[in-house]
Amino acid sequence: MIVNSYSLSVFVLGMSYLFWRHMQHRQSVVQKLPMPDSKIKAALFQPDIVIVGDNFAAHHILQNTYTTYGKPQGFLQLIKTLIGAGLRGIEGEDHKYQRRLLTPAFTAEAVKAMSDDISFCAERMTQNLSSSLIDTSGTIVDIVPVISACALDIIGRVGFGHNFEGGESKDAKAICSAWHQDVVTHTSLSRECSKKHHIYKIAGKLILDNSKHIGGNNILSILLNGNHKLVEQSEAVLTTTEILDNITTFLCGERVLVTSVTADFMLLQLTQTPLVQCKLQQEIRTAASLDYKSTGEFKYLSGVVKEGLRLHPVGQPTQCIARHDDVILLCTAIHTGSGEMVSSLAVKASQVLQIPWAILNVNKQVWGDNADKFIPEQWIEPGGVPPVDKLLRGPWNGVSLFSDGPQSCTGYRVALFSSVVVLF
Repeated sequence: MIVNSYSLSVFVLGMSYLFWRHMQHRQSVVQKLPMPDSKIKAALFQPDIVIVGDNFAAHHILQNTYTTYGKPQGFLQLIKTLIGAGLRGIEGEDHKYQRRLLTPAFTAEAVKAMSDDISFCAERMTQNLSSSLIDTSGTIVDIVPVISACALDIIGRVGFGHNFEGGESKDAKAICSAWHQDVVTHTSLSRECSKKHHIYKIAGKLILDNSKHIGGNNILSILLNGNHKLVEQSEAVLTTTEILDNITTFLCGERVLVTSVTADFMLLQLTQTPLVQCKLQQEIRTAASLDYKSTGEFKYLSGVVKEGLRLHPVGQPTQCIARHDDVILLCTAIHTGSGEMVSSLAVKASQVLQIPWAILNVNKQVWGDNADKFIPEQWIEPGGVPPVDKLLRGPWNGVSLFSDGPQSCTGYRVALFSSVVVLF
């Protein structure tokens, strides 16, 4: 029997391979699934995976990640191998403990204190881009590496007070090379992530130099200073390994991707919608500068960012496994394969469920017939977006990218402000 590579990939990786293989067309792929809830084939001989495209169901699952639902052990082990045992690679009491100690580094006040560093990196990117346009007049400039370098610059400064020099430093080039090795060639699936090794090396040296962290505004300094206070109070602290793993998680996770990949797609959307681009330029020209406090004044810019995050969520689907039997209420009743109409989903223990943000954000039963259209105005006009009770209760305006419940994204403020500043 002859088995082609495509069939073998689907057999080994399951139907999730189709999502990965057609990632650039994922909206058209997910819209062909019989929503809001479907099943797809899992890898090898594992049971089918339930795709959850219903906001009520997703909210229920994500709100109960400390009790009823958890991350599959295989996924947890992979995350620990790639980026360490930070918040993404742990759960239960360990997650509660680390999240509580990490929260002070991501408050509104903490991010406000980081905002000057973020703005500096964006300004340096603008200057470098302007110089490139002058030097290469009449040619096409690839914006992707420019924004990626800016994202790395931002994370270096706000993450652990390190200057990546606009992506030109030796450390920056080493990390970018490691990223290519880990992601493009997939070598990290069998061993420790090369990027993790470089981040450990840089941040480890900075931890040893305590003098640099006194009064520092970056995340590493906040965590170390917080540890000193906890020691004085005889309370449990984050270990050096836990701090390094969370710095790695921060640098390798969705925060960088939101700043770079989503910004790339937002710019692409603007080129495809000249009227939106014109409105945004008119609003931006009314202000000389933008800081953390004034971001709320740019209504249209905020609408563009929200719409960009809705249509182009960079986070991979969240996968959960049921620890015991459960019944999940649905927002919209569905027809089963037998034709029966049901308003709840019975879940057996050990059932794997997948919550793909790309599906939730373009569900026409929630967002209407224009669910897949780029319309920033709907975030500004009264009644433009669905009611709150039809959306996830995530940390930011019902946009599902930052998840929901006790494991929602802690660094969403950094990611959002960085995206706004880069577009500005």
